[in-house]
Amino acid sequence: MKTPTFITKHLTKKTNQWGLALTLIILAFVFYAAYHFTFQTLTNQLVQQQIELAKNQADLVARILATQLSDGTPQSKVQSDLQKSIQNFSTDDSFICMFDQNGQEICHPNPKKVGRILSENNSVIRSGSNFQLEKNFKKALLKGHPTGGMRQMSKKTEIVYLSPVPHTNWMVASHLNIEKYQYLLQTWQKKLIAIFLMIWLTTVIITVAFLNRQNQNKIHQIVSQNQKLFETYFKQYEFSESSPSNEKRFIKRLLVQKGTHLAPLSLDNIAYIYTQNRMTYLIESGGEASKVNFSLDELMKILPPETFFRVSRQVILSADAIEEIIKYGNTQLKVIAKPKSPFSIIVSKNKLPAFKQWLGKH
Repeated sequence: MKTPTFITKHLTKKTNQWGLALTLIILAFVFYAAYHFTFQTLTNQLVQQQIELAKNQADLVARILATQLSDGTPQSKVQSDLQKSIQNFSTDDSFICMFDQNGQEICHPNPKKVGRILSENNSVIRSGSNFQLEKNFKKALLKGHPTGGMRQMSKKTEIVYLSPVPHTNWMVASHLNIEKYQYLLQTWQKKLIAIFLMIWLTTVIITVAFLNRQNQNKIHQIVSQNQKLFETYFKQYEFSESSPSNEKRFIKRLLVQKGTHLAPLSLDNIAYIYTQNRMTYLIESGGEASKVNFSLDELMKILPPETFFRVSRQVILSADAIEEIIKYGNTQLKVIAKPKSPFSIIVSKNKLPAFKQWLGKH
């Protein structure tokens, strides 16, 4: 039988090993997160600077054209002069062109493109302040408002800014080729990796040295003093885990808040539950809304999984509330609920397999 001294030393060694491993993992995660944040910030700043440059170019040309028109120069003459000034210029790095608000290209360095009308799905623009926010390029032209960002086409990505010419239906477009900045971004990335890797290695060496210099006698004393408590807890834990009284059970009703009153509500009457502004709302089958004092994470632990499914971070849906399922994009589904929800219920690509399996049980 192993002696308490042997067990104490063994636990101390294991504790040190696990503590060191956990520390190194945390350090690696922290430095990776710092590197990723720094690189993403630099990338966003560079893109934002180029969007601002494209804006300045487009605004300048739009002001020049507006000045010519205000001086009495006919539109046809202004348009012709602009075409002559940009014609046959290289479009490899940057260039100026002009559209009308119907999506027709009326000036372009390549004369063959003049008169071309953009298709509805030509491209999208991602906002410079929020790269997740997309706008259809042609619709942006039709609105005639200044706009710019990353323009994503089928085989190319560029920076573009649209600037309207006052008192006309013209939109000046300034284009910048993002590919020429890829080398600069790659250089930044390599330097950042080298810097953060050096800092991480230095921190690891210091951390290991510090942990090895800890007072082993003090650690042994702490482990020895808590050994009895640990063993007692471990036995209780094993017993409670094997106890049939811990079998998982689910609720049959929820206590909901309706105005200033509280009332029990059967799960059969729940259509869906969602969060908004840090509050959890429950929509009944008849359309009546109420509040519950649970988060969606807490609710998923007590709601029966055969009846309820969490389709997104914001919504838990009852199977009985599904009226229709529509294909949404290439990899998502849109659920039409009854009663009608005040927002779109979208099942993401990651949730699809589990969602389909859940539906198959009904």
